Amino acid sequence: MVDGTEPGQSLEEELAEIELMCEQRNYRGAQEIAQRLLRAHPTSARVHEAMGDVAGASHNHQEAVQWYELTLQLGFDQRVMDKLSEQRRLQSEAETARTPAIPEETETEPHYRMIAAIAGVVVLAVVVGFLIMSARGAGRKEPSTGPPSQRAVVTRPTPPAPGTTGAPATAAPAVPAQPDQRSYGEPAATPVTPGAQAPSQALPPVNITRAIDAPLTEQDRSLLSALSSLSWPNGQSLSGDVNVMVDPYTGYAFITLKLPSALKDSTMFSTGLNMAYSSAVAAIKADRSLRSLTIRLVAAVTTGDRQVMLTVFRGNTNRLTLERHIEAGTTPDTRKIWEEVFATSWWNPSVPVEKSL
Repeated sequence: MVDGTEPGQSLEEELAEIELMCEQRNYRGAQEIAQRLLRAHPTSARVHEAMGDVAGASHNHQEAVQWYELTLQLGFDQRVMDKLSEQRRLQSEAETARTPAIPEETETEPHYRMIAAIAGVVVLAVVVGFLIMSARGAGRKEPSTGPPSQRAVVTRPTPPAPGTTGAPATAAPAVPAQPDQRSYGEPAATPVTPGAQAPSQALPPVNITRAIDAPLTEQDRSLLSALSSLSWPNGQSLSGDVNVMVDPYTGYAFITLKLPSALKDSTMFSTGLNMAYSSAVAAIKADRSLRSLTIRLVAAVTTGDRQVMLTVFRGNTNRLTLERHIEAGTTPDTRKIWEEVFATSWWNPSVPVEKSL
């Protein structure tokens, strides 16, 4: 697995403890450890995968899908891809299971009724024919002595086959053949389990990564336009300093904002968090299909004789949380944005934070 850090023995032990707690169904304890590890290792694909494992084990398949997608953004791993496909299948089954199942109708029962009816008619015809033949034999004049006529009690003898000798064997009354069940219809079809997919139907591909200079889709452009209309406190527009990637299949958006170079270090934390919140709100208002999103803040930092682009903040949130704060009618302060709006949040320790927080 490609990982953003080089985990030590302690990280491996805590990941093993998370797995053990999931097996013991202690999902709350496993989630607490995973969230603590995520704050300590925000770029670790292993920790993101562990968050998805906890969500999947507790049957929160939608959340597990989101965590596995974030894991794959940090580095492709076929094992995580298999987990993602399995959680999508379970999520689909859970959604379709809410639809009342149609009772299975067996095909064999009406066939048995039809067979019984036909057999009854054939038996009745044989009995009537036998009675008619018996009545005809009783009406003929028979000699007073000697053996009784056999024609009154047997059917017409079957002539011997060519080339055989001896008296022809007396044929027994014909017995109606039992009709083959398959002659009246095919066997009952195997019912399709709700949510099951044919083996040939592969899951549609998901674009989990995209180069910055890749062509934008119409959905990307629409969301980019809504975010570009926002402005920093100094009046500078976000236009040109924002990048958007929308996955229409999962309703997930990855938004990157570039902090202005003129922004002072002493106000970078509060200004960045407030803009992250404003961008998240603008995104869900502009695109109703979004269910979850990640906001990333980057800044140009000079190290030595060169300038590098550094990630200073990364936070994950969803539509339900944002709409709850929108309905409250007030903008949350920096502490609430950090602790309540973003389910997981990380700030680069090399960038200063205001002492008031």
